[in-house]
Amino acid sequence: MLLVLIGYCHLADGYPYRPSGRAIVCVNGEHRLTRTLYGSSVDYQLQTSDYPSFVVSQQNDSRQLSLRVNDIDLESAAYCLSRYQDGMRSYEVKHPSWGKKAVLRIKVAVSQQSNRVVWRLRVQNFDSPVRLALPHQKMSTQFTEELYLSCNSLAFSFLPVSQGEVLFDQLEDDMKQLGATFDINTPDAYINPMGSALSVVKDKVKKQSVEDMLWQLRNDADRSAMQRLWPSLSKYLETVDTESLSTAALAKCYWTNMMAARIAAMTGKDGATYYAKADKALELLNTQLWMKDKGCWAERKDQTGLQRQHTSPALWSIYAPIDYEACTPEQAYQATRYIDQEIPHIPTTSGLSTLATSNWMPYSKDMNNVSPAAVMHTALAYFKAGRNEEAFRLMKANIIDQMYDTDSPANFGQTSKYDVVNGAQGHDFSACIDISARTLTEGLYGIRPNAFDGRCLIHPGFPASWDSASIHTPYIDYRFRRQGNLLIYDVTQHFKKAQQIVLRVNLGMGEYRDIEGTNEEHQTFMVEAPLKLPQVYMYSSYEEEAATAEGTDEPTFEKKFQKVKLTPYYNADVKDISAEVEDTAFRQLIIKDEVLLMGVPFQSPVIGQNMICTSLSERFPNQAMIPLKGKASRAWMLLAGTTNTQESRMVNGLIVAHYEDGSADTLRLVNPDNWCPIEQDYYIDDYAFRAPQPRPYRISLATGVVSRNLSKALGKRGKSHLKLPGGAAQMLCMSLDSSKKLVALELCPQSNDVTIGLMALTLQ
Repeated sequence: MLLVLIGYCHLADGYPYRPSGRAIVCVNGEHRLTRTLYGSSVDYQLQTSDYPSFVVSQQNDSRQLSLRVNDIDLESAAYCLSRYQDGMRSYEVKHPSWGKKAVLRIKVAVSQQSNRVVWRLRVQNFDSPVRLALPHQKMSTQFTEELYLSCNSLAFSFLPVSQGEVLFDQLEDDMKQLGATFDINTPDAYINPMGSALSVVKDKVKKQSVEDMLWQLRNDADRSAMQRLWPSLSKYLETVDTESLSTAALAKCYWTNMMAARIAAMTGKDGATYYAKADKALELLNTQLWMKDKGCWAERKDQTGLQRQHTSPALWSIYAPIDYEACTPEQAYQATRYIDQEIPHIPTTSGLSTLATSNWMPYSKDMNNVSPAAVMHTALAYFKAGRNEEAFRLMKANIIDQMYDTDSPANFGQTSKYDVVNGAQGHDFSACIDISARTLTEGLYGIRPNAFDGRCLIHPGFPASWDSASIHTPYIDYRFRRQGNLLIYDVTQHFKKAQQIVLRVNLGMGEYRDIEGTNEEHQTFMVEAPLKLPQVYMYSSYEEEAATAEGTDEPTFEKKFQKVKLTPYYNADVKDISAEVEDTAFRQLIIKDEVLLMGVPFQSPVIGQNMICTSLSERFPNQAMIPLKGKASRAWMLLAGTTNTQESRMVNGLIVAHYEDGSADTLRLVNPDNWCPIEQDYYIDDYAFRAPQPRPYRISLATGVVSRNLSKALGKRGKSHLKLPGGAAQMLCMSLDSSKKLVALELCPQSNDVTIGLMALTLQ
């Protein structure tokens, strides 16, 4: 029986933890210090493990606690079922030497009023008095049925049963009440513990941002709070402007200024300036950043150089304008489709997919991660866009990743284990806690109060397969049930000032219908379910084979090579690009001004300048023209330069071949397709870091090694910052029209902060 139970609890779904009602449990877990229980302040905490092993910490000091029962260390007991619920941890422990039916039950709670922890130990079916030892405290005692252990600050003591029982019951009641702050019930067992888990951590570790404060003020329109917070809000708004042509920044600027304008009007202040600022931000979003052809916003628009849009936005440039209500329903729907098609989808053990924050390369901290907070924020945006099925799949994948398939039950982490660079990091990360709570209440349950307008929108995000769900919050309760083709919503509101309830029903493709209720305390909505919503499936182009990059052809030798002398046009040494570049070994390969790379001869000097550098910065010319003569079918080029994560998935530069008749051919240099940073190699995988194949040939300037996978050829390991000591050039091939006479080759940098350099040129 024991083996069956262990298999069911630990192996049935393959995750270390599994849901059990509102609790999260594990059997014979192996992880130590996995779940923090919070006290009256964040400075006082109890670290708990999958087995009875603890650390009490207070500011910069701590005490370890382990338990020994009848000479058996509980850390090595034969069987241990642990349970986390309502911010408390409990254990059911068994061991053969105690007797066949002997059971030890331990439950621990942390006071929310003082720096105190209390453990309750209960035994059943032991043959004799139980001997308990605390090795680290050098304490021991005996008991027959029940024992209470207290840690007051960092001092341990045994309590009389009568005193301990009263104290523990009070702590337990307090935690149960706290855990029921957000109480949910759904048909999905993995979702149900989420309400309790968020209730007990949300206010303990959360640092309230200005945006959090504004959401709260919109929820309840507390005028006294508005007056009290206005000085700090108005000071903050001085830093939020429309100068940056960044989608996320402008969306935030729009929303914060709209909220400030509403607060100003309600507190007798002039909100005209804030309205004007919000209008300007929205205008810029629509005229400068919305890309009609792609159906989404650009990441940003350069304000110098060629003033181009960055057309591969990250997640935050999609979810920010949707969440901050800086878009139309049609824009919201279209923008989430961009995520389906362009953002890397990473398969998870749950059979679902999570998301990378962007498709940018090379890796740069906070630019291309798997961030649970960003994934949850994206799920909220999908809910708001009316895409419930896709939103729920993202949300559930994130919940399983963070709360169950993890080393910390009910965790809300900073990065995911699917982040190949960082792995899983962080416990109870405040940004993840906050957005997870909002995604649960505003997304899945769709509760969006707006006390400024006296209306509370309920826009349920339930999957179509659900027949029932309910939620309790401090300000509203509602219950959903399906009867045949009828959807029934029973709503009870508890707002300080009653709000008109409005039920929003999705019609598909981003369209919806609003059903207006009243401001009565109890209301029931009955709605006929749509016969069939248009189906849109989560789809990512990352499921397809990667495209072939331009210019990465393999050399062929059926035609002769003609080296082009570039010495008169050189304006730099390759080492001028970066202090990390060292080309001594490369120059040693040069014999009589010729270097042979993969069978292609190039002309290059042994000493002196060896590169034509171009850039949109003032450091180098912003264009270079090399005169040419004759005809050719190919141009082989030895290039080197810079790029960065912010210039990814866009043209960094152009190489233009001009013909005598006025026509031209163009090779686009695109990060990461065929344009590489001189100082490092791209880390490439099948998910977050994908690039077309074959890769360009790269030449190590420090060793002379040539390879399409240079980091591997040089024995470099790692998943980020694949540094190439001494730097590396690259070889590209440009197809030409052999029927036309050439007159020039032009280098045209396109991206700011990028250098395009030509070291050698050979026609074929």
